[in-house]
Amino acid sequence: MTLGFNDETDMLKEPAWESAYLFPAQGEWTEEDMVIEVVLPKNRMTDLRGKRHEYAQAGISEYWIADPQSKTVTVLKLSGETYVVHGAYGQGDTAESALLDGFRVDIDDIWRAASGTLSPSNR
Repeated sequence: MTLGFNDETDMLKEPAWESAYLFPAQGEWTEEDMVIEVVLPKNRMTDLRGKRHEYAQAGISEYWIADPQSKTVTVLKLSGETYVVHGAYGQGDTAESALLDGFRVDIDDIWRAASGTLSPSNR
């Protein structure tokens, strides 16, 4: 599978994600359980801080922040009306979901995939 960025929405695009319910009109949210946000240089502060409140208000149970600049992933879990850090992961770590039992992602694989250097032989 190949992932890429949609320059208009700053969202990862993948054929299965082209459903309209994943890209709701501004201000309209469906009941999503998890959001994975990739921090982009032009939206860095909004992606790192600004969207937390918006996603919490929408009731998103789990929010992952993937930061290519620091090569980290932060997993946040909704607690009441705010997020608490479930885990902060960097090089050599495996991120784990608080929501999805058994869902784990090797952090180094994320950045290898983003750079195009992940192949079946790297796994």
